[in-house]
Amino acid sequence: MKRYINTLCLLMVILLGLVSCLKDSDTTTVANYNETAITGFSLTAVNRYTPTTNKNGNDTIVKSTLTVKSYPFSIDHYQRKIYNTDSLPEDCDLKHVLVSVTKSTYTGNIVIKNIDNDSLKTYSSTDSIDFTSPREFRAYNNTLQKYRAYTVEVNVKKGDYNRFKWEKMPNTTPDIKSVAVKELEDRTFKLTIDDGQTWSDEEIALTEDVSLMPVSSFQYVSFPISTVPGGTYHLLIGMMEDEFYDEMYTVWRKITDDNGDNGAWVCLMNMNSELVELNYPGYLPTAEMTSLVYHNDAILAIQSDGSIYESRDQGISWHKNSKYSLPTELQAGQRLVAKGDDEGYVWLYYLDSNETWRGKFIKK
Repeated sequence: MKRYINTLCLLMVILLGLVSCLKDSDTTTVANYNETAITGFSLTAVNRYTPTTNKNGNDTIVKSTLTVKSYPFSIDHYQRKIYNTDSLPEDCDLKHVLVSVTKSTYTGNIVIKNIDNDSLKTYSSTDSIDFTSPREFRAYNNTLQKYRAYTVEVNVKKGDYNRFKWEKMPNTTPDIKSVAVKELEDRTFKLTIDDGQTWSDEEIALTEDVSLMPVSSFQYVSFPISTVPGGTYHLLIGMMEDEFYDEMYTVWRKITDDNGDNGAWVCLMNMNSELVELNYPGYLPTAEMTSLVYHNDAILAIQSDGSIYESRDQGISWHKNSKYSLPTELQAGQRLVAKGDDEGYVWLYYLDSNETWRGKFIKK
């Protein structure tokens, strides 16, 4: 009886050692589906770290959680592959992923082969797994003498997400109307956005200095504003008459609505001594040509020197955003005009090379 108990204890120690730290062995044979199999595989937790820009124009990272139910996995028992057909967003953290694995009745343990070596680790639903490269999952039978191996791959989107994507179009000139201002006197000026076909009388807010109004190099954009029912936001930039300010645009805005409220033009630039010395970090620098486009819930100032400035506070401050860039095939310095369309595209027409490009910010 004592010898029987000792033998039983020895067998239990051996089995526990195999479960906790299995090693590859030439004596282990491959099991078939009737003996062991992985019957279900799903993600349970994946973090996302999305690059974005805050209201001050600074690059930052936002952490969020992926909706894992939207990405089911397929199991190919013939080829012994497990994979997701709908790729995860590229900002997912694949180094720390939690998964749920379902096994067949005759399967004893699920173990995972390490990336750096051939050692094996017992699967646990609470341990994160590195899926930056395909992983081998093994389903061992109850005696731990046979296993069925699966290659598990978590696919992610790559390349064209969370950035601008450009494509060259046939050489057709976009329908872009010029902006002009004239008769600037007595706090009133005239504005046209249809090549001079119609002119509207625009009144400057009484609190503003008329000397801060633009007198040349005008650019204009308008877009709906959700904070005002039926409202439209109008933004106008241009050069001031005083040459002291020739390195920055002056920026003005007004808000209109469907009830006939035409609003008043108000200057967004705080012309204090700090700004005059060009130490203010949010001013919009001048360029040979600049076009304003409302795109991706922001105002873009696309300039002929290749710079793209973004304002996410409706024109108050401007900052470069690394997500936005012009087509790499084009040389900086070309004169250009730009416009947006109802489908969310930005159109560029290069006056020097007679090229037309269409771009769009591709979100995940």
